[in-house]
Amino acid sequence: MDAICAEPAVLIADNVTQPLDVTIAAQIVALLHDLCTRHKMATIYLSSSLPTLGQFGDRTAVLYQGRFVEQQAFAELLASPQADYTRKAIASVPRMWETAEGPLARRQAQGEAPLMKVENVHRTYRARKRGTFNTYSSVQAVCGVTLGIMPRENFGIVGESGCGKSTLTRLLAWLETPDSGSIVLNGTSLGTLSSRDLIRKRNEFQLLLQDPYNALPPRTTVGRMIEESLLIRGGIPRADLRKRVIAAMAEVGLGAEFYDQLPNALSTGERQRISIARALILDPKLLILDETLSALDQREQGRLIELFSKLQEKNDLTYVFISHDLAMVRKVCTRIAVMYLGEMVEIADSHDLFFDPQHPYTKALLSAAPTLEEKPFDPSDFLLEGEPPSPIDIPAGCSFASRCPKAFGRCRVETPTLVEHSPGRFAACHLLDGDQAQAAA
Repeated sequence: MDAICAEPAVLIADNVTQPLDVTIAAQIVALLHDLCTRHKMATIYLSSSLPTLGQFGDRTAVLYQGRFVEQQAFAELLASPQADYTRKAIASVPRMWETAEGPLARRQAQGEAPLMKVENVHRTYRARKRGTFNTYSSVQAVCGVTLGIMPRENFGIVGESGCGKSTLTRLLAWLETPDSGSIVLNGTSLGTLSSRDLIRKRNEFQLLLQDPYNALPPRTTVGRMIEESLLIRGGIPRADLRKRVIAAMAEVGLGAEFYDQLPNALSTGERQRISIARALILDPKLLILDETLSALDQREQGRLIELFSKLQEKNDLTYVFISHDLAMVRKVCTRIAVMYLGEMVEIADSHDLFFDPQHPYTKALLSAAPTLEEKPFDPSDFLLEGEPPSPIDIPAGCSFASRCPKAFGRCRVETPTLVEHSPGRFAACHLLDGDQAQAAA
């Protein structure tokens, strides 16, 4: 609102939806369109995402190496791009529905146990009530999450901002401990480990954060950052440290010349490669990626996805991708869990989730996702208004009922449970219960 209070003739919107989840971003797009029409403003939208520009711009200019290489109406740009850079940019945009193909779910060996097993995990915070000194409210961030992550699979977790993804990430990485429930890694319950044993166990799982600028100390050289975890654990001769660090850097595409450099002059992609090398130096089995690719443009994102694939094949890695980028999740994840207000509302493999979602919230997320394709779900039927209810005061019944276009009486009094409705497909929705679903429809 600050931007339009002076009634400008031109509004410049620089990547205004990039950090937002798809449903909130769709609301912002609709709001900006409405404001620009009512206030008769010309608008310039800047974005590294072509699907996002498709939501905004009437005419699109493509910038490459400081100059415009092409200007066309957006539909014409897609149909007949003139510049080679434009063609490559269009080709690099992940597709969600153009092909039924996607990452194949890994076949489980008979009797194979999950690499990580999460059982009925809860996490609640205390928040001081406004205007009081010693009165607190309970914020239910994660409510009874149960899931299993199999060895060598790519498991995705998606949902709106505020749904509990970040809290769940900290629990999976054991940066926080759950109030109840258990997290078991490779047969060992993390909650039973001493501090010393936990340090050794952390070799097996590592966390990669979203912001490669704040995650790296600006006054520490690249080599020193990567070798730090080895120094903490000890037992490695100083002469061997540099060799191991340079080998890890080479594995992620960084040359030895970066060893003595500071990160302040490096690109976003190079910084993320440093973070990956810091994790790989300990030979982990599980990498937890918290919006790790969201700060990158689509071409650099594609390069890192290819790198993750090669590292997985070489090092037998398992990935957990936490993201609001549905196109990226569709491209790389074999199974996907949808999270809403601290709970898992649907878990399915990539193909089933995108082509035949069971939960209305999943359909709302997919209908709001920016894409260059024709969507199978009409956004006007599923676009969510407002934000989820406060986790301080979760309503009775289904937590999604207040925003669900198909909610009926039972939804407002009875909380649905996550049920396996068909092999490998879980959903928590009363609409899937046969006769009542037909009545509600």
